[in-house]
Amino acid sequence: MANEIELKLRIAAPNIPYLKRHPAIKAALVGKPRTRGLVSTYYDTPQLALLDHGVSLRVRRISGNWFQAVKDAGKPLAGLHQRMEWEDIIAFGHPDFSKITEPALTQIFDDEALRNALAPIFRAIVRRTEWQLAFDNGDQVELALDVGELVAGEKREPISEIELELKTGNTGRLFDFALELQQSIPLELENVSKAQRGYAYYQPQPPVIAKARAPRLRRNMSAHAALKQIVWECLTHLQGN
Repeated sequence: MANEIELKLRIAAPNIPYLKRHPAIKAALVGKPRTRGLVSTYYDTPQLALLDHGVSLRVRRISGNWFQAVKDAGKPLAGLHQRMEWEDIIAFGHPDFSKITEPALTQIFDDEALRNALAPIFRAIVRRTEWQLAFDNGDQVELALDVGELVAGEKREPISEIELELKTGNTGRLFDFALELQQSIPLELENVSKAQRGYAYYQPQPPVIAKARAPRLRRNMSAHAALKQIVWECLTHLQGN
């Protein structure tokens, strides 16, 4: 089990060559970038039982190997995705329930009727390029560029996005590095995961108006902490609309 912390950013296809040559990447690069094909198949029941439970089940093929991941929904905010992830190597290209041992998950996946009803519902097919980045203060970040498409039945949707995943260090590094890239490449924060985009075809949701909420401030908060809380609420309101 790991707490996955990622910053997702949308990038337009014409800007990808500039990303690959960006000096900020070259300055922090450890080793050589690696490019691989990824085919990720997401499973659920026809009634979307896993979605109702707030988890996703993915089987991914990478370079001839199979990996299974179960993730909770998490709470994306300002492009930052934080969620629990349980990932395992599996032998075949279908779910292996013997690998799911977390008590909170076995309550869901021990249901034999649910297991029998699980089937592939959509796929993400991408070419992923990964850069391993290290910084002077010890922060380590994996930069991944995904280019491909989301396939849900007869529907197809392009994928062109960056994921900055924190391996070690401070979460602020993800935003600092994104701002460095943003100086010369137009990027947009992405609050929606591939799983959420795939599910949207099966469970469309009408647009919802996001209303501002009063920041949760305490009498003994410092000015810095209070300002931080206010700004987070402003960002949540802005991106919700």
